[in-house]
Amino acid sequence: DIINSAERPIIIAGQGCNNSYRELRDFVIKSNIPITTTIHAMGCFDELHPLSLEFLGMHGNATANYAVQDADLIIALGTRFDDRITGKVDTFAPKCFEAFQKGKGGIIHVNINKHEINYALNTQYNFNMDCSNFLNQINSKIETVDRNEWLNKINIWKTKYPFSYRESSFGIKTQ
Repeated sequence: DIINSAERPIIIAGQGCNNSYRELRDFVIKSNIPITTTIHAMGCFDELHPLSLEFLGMHGNATANYAVQDADLIIALGTRFDDRITGKVDTFAPKCFEAFQKGKGGIIHVNINKHEINYALNTQYNFNMDCSNFLNQINSKIETVDRNEWLNKINIWKTKYPFSYRESSFGIKTQ
């Protein structure tokens, strides 16, 4: 119910989703929720899909980071909340915590490693299980929700803050 009723949800997919990419794709598309990945999960969801925000964090896409900060619900699948994602924990995702206080959102954390749950960040809905099992159980309960206002806001950020690079005669270099 929390997922289906969220107005500004976002999915953060981590390395724990790499073997459940089909279930993840079904979940993202059916729920109409934008998705960002950690650097270790890049490619588990099509980066060119309109719901993709590419990867987040200190080296990630500005749009993904803005969306996480403005989300009323974060669904963290197979990831840990390390400092490369959260930055300062006390300022991370403030609108999720506000929404939880109102009974309308918060943070769902799914991780097979029980030591990662509530380790760096206190989350409200915790599932110590494999992402594939979680997604298989929840996909049948997910409704397709019109989230046009949220997706339009995200598309404005995508236009305003695109990844860019300068071409050189030597090709694209990581630095």
